[in-house]
Amino acid sequence: MAKPTLTPAERIRATLDHQEPDRVPLDFSATGLSGLRVEAQDALLRHIEIDDISRVVVNAQERLAQPHEALLELYPADATGWLPTPGPLVLEDDDGEERYDWLPAVHEEADPRGAELPRIPVRRLTDEWGVVWERRGPEHAFHPQTVPLSGELPSNSVAAHDFPDPTDERRWAAAPDIDERPTIIGGYGRGLLETALLLRGRQDVNRDLALDTGLTQPIIERTLDVKMRYWEARLAGLDEAPALLVERERFDLLDGLPMGESTFRQLLRPHWEQLAALLQSLAPDSAIMLFASVYSHRYLQDLVDMGFGAVNTLPAGIVGANAAFMKREYGDSIVFWGGGSWSKADFLMASPDKAADHVKATLDEMAPGGGFVWAPSPVIDVDVPPENVVSALDTLFEYGLY
Repeated sequence: MAKPTLTPAERIRATLDHQEPDRVPLDFSATGLSGLRVEAQDALLRHIEIDDISRVVVNAQERLAQPHEALLELYPADATGWLPTPGPLVLEDDDGEERYDWLPAVHEEADPRGAELPRIPVRRLTDEWGVVWERRGPEHAFHPQTVPLSGELPSNSVAAHDFPDPTDERRWAAAPDIDERPTIIGGYGRGLLETALLLRGRQDVNRDLALDTGLTQPIIERTLDVKMRYWEARLAGLDEAPALLVERERFDLLDGLPMGESTFRQLLRPHWEQLAALLQSLAPDSAIMLFASVYSHRYLQDLVDMGFGAVNTLPAGIVGANAAFMKREYGDSIVFWGGGSWSKADFLMASPDKAADHVKATLDEMAPGGGFVWAPSPVIDVDVPPENVVSALDTLFEYGLY
């Protein structure tokens, strides 16, 4: 492996400025929305003969693992996330102190080698938005069980609903040990549309939009207010501007809504534009990323015009355009973040050689000119052979040099 000439901070900054650093940067889970499932990291650690299995997670709902220090020694990541803690208030100790948390932080089942792991007693909880979640099945993921603002409700129901206080500093009290890696600060909560659908339900959202009435628009506006107050409190008094600010939205939830393809521009863009303008004023030296689980390339120019400087990488079949087109059309104005676990049949599920070839092809298309960060996006799951992950990471560090 070539000796690096830049610090992680310099490498990320150069990439965000669309300059070529010494190598393509690596991110495991700093956005809190991509990475390795805890089981996948366990398998990877065993493959490289690491006995100390750690099950700390950065996103307990999705069971995304915080990178193990042994993994970071082999494959140094270039970014560390400083993410808010979602979830309700839970007891911290016998003295009755409370903290915000989303359980579980670790898995309930025993380690296959016999090691004891902490138990998770919580199977059902009400989150800070008033949604009841229940943990079901062997994967221990939480799923929503209630829709607090569904049905025919008075017009003041949104104002009366108990939305979370995003300014409570307990939600971000634990600063990461960044070790010269630039901090990525994550936004609070889910996307504007995603939150509206959780609180209102798709049937009622459809009716509200069709009739241009109801609670959907007030929910989106109230959620925007929560996000804006979070960022104002979160960025106040920081000694150094973070490299990247991350927000999220689910464009796939637009499918089937009454306004068709114009839903985003009519319903969501004005609100995201307002939030992006606030972030630019609060942190002018930071880039802004919108992490979208699914999006079409048709929306990328909107994101650029709104001030977003980074977006997660998705496969051609989802965005409707191949990587070469995306890089050619938008590579000078937006940074692509990801590219590490799609096309499983040709990549991670095939063979180590196929995994290496996929990484090389991705780098050939996306790396020139900077503006690309490799990450296991959205996730590397437990069914992925660990030897293929090793091959992909080795290829990234060997082939991803500029």
